Amino acid sequence: MAHTRKIRNRKPLQAVILVVLVLAILVGMVFVLRKKGRSTMNASAIQEGLEFLTQLEQKSPDSVRQARQALYVRRMEAQKDELVAQLENGEVDPFSLFQDYVVMGDSRSVGFWYRNFLEQDRVLADGGNIIRNIPGWYEQLEEMNPSYIFLCYGLNDCSIGIWTTGEEYAEEYMTYARKLRELLPDCTIVISSILPAQDPAFEKSTRWRRIPEWNEQLEKYCKEEGFLFADCNWIYEEHPNLWDIDGIHFKEPLYPYWGSELIITALYGGITNET
Repeated sequence: MAHTRKIRNRKPLQAVILVVLVLAILVGMVFVLRKKGRSTMNASAIQEGLEFLTQLEQKSPDSVRQARQALYVRRMEAQKDELVAQLENGEVDPFSLFQDYVVMGDSRSVGFWYRNFLEQDRVLADGGNIIRNIPGWYEQLEEMNPSYIFLCYGLNDCSIGIWTTGEEYAEEYMTYARKLRELLPDCTIVISSILPAQDPAFEKSTRWRRIPEWNEQLEKYCKEEGFLFADCNWIYEEHPNLWDIDGIHFKEPLYPYWGSELIITALYGGITNET
């Protein structure tokens, strides 16, 4: 009972502290945005936020925490929207945002350095690679100790016939992702969806038609295991003309779109969880 009373006595103080923190965050946001000259919050929105915070004084600590979380999510979403807009209109080079990273994958991933978008020694990829090649890089990855790892496999995995279903593939994929997380606990791991193939690629392998189902399983397992999943399907929907003549590989202009999705996912994919 003594322990319970102690917790109850601290609630008013916790509530006050949380309200002060939220107010400080809000004021800081306004100051920074005004300083940059492109505030995304108008006067009425700021006043609404202040009134909302005032109301929180009479609420429980849990309610205050939820409100602070909501403000955090809105702030991160606003930053993400602004960055996406800058990437779309060419104000920002997506590859300038890649810092202390490693990209891993197959011949498609090779294009990141071959097309001069990323540093060659940061792209651990080769033609024909599948997820079972990942362990061969463990030692080098530990030496590099990157802050971000982008896993971009799937093309060969889908056609080679080792895995019969997307679920089997996703299950094994997670074993390597978990090992990477164990080796590099401070590293953010992003798993790219498998970009689809198109005609005439299906003349070479009809298994590539299963890519959408494999992606569905990959996304499901990533959510369950806590890995970031970069959904790149929009690239194909909006830019199908950027596939090479073989229907498998990509033309140079596709890579900035792919890179944008990868880095946006790395930076903002977890916006619902405050860090």
